Amino acid sequence: MFIGQSELVIDKTGQLTLPPKYCEAIKEGAFLTMGFDRNLLLLPGEEFQNMLRYISSLSITDPLVRSLIRFLLGNAIELKMDNENRISIPKNLLEFAGIDQDIIAIGQGEYSELWAPRFWKKQVQILEHPDTNNDRFASLFIAVV
Repeated sequence: MFIGQSELVIDKTGQLTLPPKYCEAIKEGAFLTMGFDRNLLLLPGEEFQNMLRYISSLSITDPLVRSLIRFLLGNAIELKMDNENRISIPKNLLEFAGIDQDIIAIGQGEYSELWAPRFWKKQVQILEHPDTNNDRFASLFIAVV
C-alpha cells in the first residue's frame, strides 16, 4: 500500500531510487503513466492490469474513451527496477510532469503519484483550505467503520 509522502531525487544518469516501501509494493512489477493533474501515476502491475481491464470494457466508439486510452495507455511504460532499487523515467514523462530533479511521491493507497515540487505545492495550498474542503467534500459519504 502506498501512503504518506516521500521526497526523492533523480540522479544525473536519470535514475530514481525508490524507497524500500515502494520496492516492496512493486516487487511483482509496475507501470508508470501520465496522471490527470500534471503528475505521474506509479501503479503496481496488478493495479495497472485492473485499470486496463476496466478501460478495455468501455466502448471504443466513444471518443472520450479513445482519448482516455491514448492518454493512459499510450504514455505508459513498464518499469524495470535494478538491483539498487532504481528505475528510469523517460524524458517525455518527466517533461510532462515538469520534473527536473526533485520528486514528491504521494501515496494514494493502491498507487502513488509522482509530482514536481512546485506543482505539489499548489495542490497542498488547495487541499489545506478548510472552508473549501467543507464544501468540496460535503457530497461524499465517508464513513469510518
